[in-house]
Amino acid sequence: AASSALALTGLRGATLAATGPFLAGAVAFGTFAASVKTSADLERSLNTFRVTADATAEDVERVSEAARRLGTDLTLPGVTANSAADAISQLARAGLDVNDSLSSVRGTLQLATAASIGNEEAVLLVATALNSFSLAGEEAARVADLLAASSKQSQGSITDVGLALQQSAAAAAQAGVSVEDTIALLTQLGRAGLRGSDAGTSLRVALLRLINPAQKAREELERLGIVIRDQA
Repeated sequence: AASSALALTGLRGATLAATGPFLAGAVAFGTFAASVKTSADLERSLNTFRVTADATAEDVERVSEAARRLGTDLTLPGVTANSAADAISQLARAGLDVNDSLSSVRGTLQLATAASIGNEEAVLLVATALNSFSLAGEEAARVADLLAASSKQSQGSITDVGLALQQSAAAAAQAGVSVEDTIALLTQLGRAGLRGSDAGTSLRVALLRLINPAQKAREELERLGIVIRDQA
């Protein structure tokens, strides 16, 4: 009986001894496989950027470095190198050049995190503001801050303000209204109960009427010496 118990103990001990290296090897293999997949995903995203932006090898390397940095940034939870590279590609697809895409990606990802929205939606909001108001890429963080502040003051969501801005940005820029003043106007409309596309449409219509007043109103404005826009 004693020899049987010893044999069992020996067998169990041998099994446990064998299991330790096996588990360590399995973990190492799993880590390696995950690393390979991550690298492959990033490479696919970089290839997408290369095609989208008609980028040079140097541009792709800059994007790769930026994406890897953002993927390890503790202030951007949930962001990976792959998702950061995808966001840069989406910004390029939205019409930003390589430099502006790189400059604006952090602000875009910060907006996505703050608003709990997808990177693609955040890209659309940021790109709309940058393109409409002819802003540089580094202004993306400021745009994100403006949207966040407006959502708090108007008791709506960042998505509401962003949607309103999408509807009204082109008309506001045409009328010479800055992005800050446009968002301030949308904030006031939000406080009055108009949010999202309703606020954006209302502001767009009002601005277009100022830009292109009816003939009678135009004559009266001219008589008063009021110039709504430069006619040159």
